Amino acid sequence: MIQAYDFALEKIGLDIYSYTIWNDYVNFLRSLQIDENQIIAAVRKIYHKGIATPMIGVEIFWKDYCKYEMTVNPKAGKSIIESRSRDFYNTKRVAKELETLTRSIDRNSLCIPPTSLQSTDVIKQISAWRKLIAWERSNPLKTEDTLLIIRRVILTYEQCLLCFGYHTDIWYEACAYLEKASRIYSNRGDVNLTKRFRDETSNLYQHAIQTYMSS
Repeated sequence: MIQAYDFALEKIGLDIYSYTIWNDYVNFLRSLQIDENQIIAAVRKIYHKGIATPMIGVEIFWKDYCKYEMTVNPKAGKSIIESRSRDFYNTKRVAKELETLTRSIDRNSLCIPPTSLQSTDVIKQISAWRKLIAWERSNPLKTEDTLLIIRRVILTYEQCLLCFGYHTDIWYEACAYLEKASRIYSNRGDVNLTKRFRDETSNLYQHAIQTYMSS
């Protein structure tokens, strides 16, 4: 189950609606019948990652985390909570911005081929997605974690393509972004991440061609 939860977080843990997965994972870990210190370490790890993730419900997650720390060790809990509060307030700020940006996006809109005369709704939706993508690319979290920035941007592209998979320009932009990511890590001498993003670029091109541009 731990591997299943880790896999789920890897795939959609950065999504704005991922609170349920984070919360369920914590509850699962707390229910395990293993060494108490192992449980505390595992639960803290997930809480720390979760409170650094902009999502609807992050404030509830933070409150639950604070209660947990005070339950584990009231004396040490205060200092631990204080050390994490800066991350949380930064995440809270970004989560509110993200919620505002996604409010106008219909993630359930049908993925259909574009027509010569696109409807006003389609134009608005594409504009909203592009605004969200640009926002993610601007690094609103102000993090120095380049990999996190890239993962957030790519997730947004992937979610956009679920609705606008027939728009070749969006596929091209996503692939170009992945190619840029591979160059960044190539310049840093990181062989593994360079290969990872080159492979992801190739896979994205193939998926676009085989799924949406085969006819």
